[in-house]
Amino acid sequence: RKLANIVHLTFGGIGTDLPLPTQLIENQWYCFVFTRTGGEGRIYLDGLPAGSPVPISAAPLLMDGLVLGQDQDCLLGCFAANQSLNGQLDNLRVFNRALAQIEVASFCQTSTENITVCEGNEHKGYGETGTFTDFFSTPTACDSMRVLNLLVNPAQDTSFEKHICRGESFQGMSESGFYKIVLQNQGGCDSVLNFSLVVSNGIYAPNSFSPNGDGFNDLYLVFGGSTKDLILEFRIFDRWGELVFESKNIVPSDLETGWDGTFKEKDAQSGVYAWTALVNFGCGETNLLHGNFTLVR
Repeated sequence: RKLANIVHLTFGGIGTDLPLPTQLIENQWYCFVFTRTGGEGRIYLDGLPAGSPVPISAAPLLMDGLVLGQDQDCLLGCFAANQSLNGQLDNLRVFNRALAQIEVASFCQTSTENITVCEGNEHKGYGETGTFTDFFSTPTACDSMRVLNLLVNPAQDTSFEKHICRGESFQGMSESGFYKIVLQNQGGCDSVLNFSLVVSNGIYAPNSFSPNGDGFNDLYLVFGGSTKDLILEFRIFDRWGELVFESKNIVPSDLETGWDGTFKEKDAQSGVYAWTALVNFGCGETNLLHGNFTLVR
């Protein structure tokens, strides 16, 4: 009786309740043994006595049949809708004598394995994480229970993009490209790293430009190879040190951020100009760069 935590036995129409000393846990297997000697009954759970012996009716040892379920109004062949074991039954055995406690202990002997395997491998036919139970025969011809706690370490397949500066390396690689590396994790299983390595080659500023409207080299801007680089501040000065153009937080090679060669809505004069750029590279470095160029008309 599930809610009351009681085993109810009926012999010759006379019922006896045997309360269990501990509450059973749902979804857990137990080795249950009932022995009857004369008018005394005893219950064992997992090979150990569950409470003291209890008196039961002196019913005949020979019965016309064995019914497993709840109380019924008929004998055999009658299965009411409420008949239930409140669980699953496996490996039922009936002996013509009461087993001794040492025999019960052997019958309920349990071995436990805690095994970890890598994803894609199996242990005793099992390939998923979980607890598995089976039975095997012992020299005494009784069955013993074997419990397998299996942990499957999943394969780790990681993809990412990594930025480094020129002169640095990652996992032994120092050139831009796509790489695949197989590593072992703590469980001894393979992990795969798929990564795109981007080596920042710095930025490039031309040494001249000609804003004459011919559609070629009409803008002066800073070029770079990585979209992860960010020009925090870009400035252009004329030969007298006056600021003629400024832009902030721009991506290298962005045509929308170039200087068109005008100053105060007029064409700037031909000549040499100086520039400075505060650049935050995708690899983590921030540098102030500078140079000069010639405006040609």
